[in-house]
Amino acid sequence: MPQLTQTEVWFLDEVIKSNRLLISKLSAYTQMTSDPQLRQLCQDCLHTHQRHFSMLASQIR
Repeated sequence: MPQLTQTEVWFLDEVIKSNRLLISKLSAYTQMTSDPQLRQLCQDCLHTHQRHFSMLASQIR
């Protein structure tokens, strides 16, 4: 794998922070809602962002 530039590392870090925030918010929204369809939608989005977070985090290790 090629070495990442400082700018690329910074960008990845910012995207990871954004995903971390989305994961936190979606987790809270999932717990707050009583509508089963909305809860499922939040859970689906949560799992998607958790996967994205893991993939991005693996790029800067």
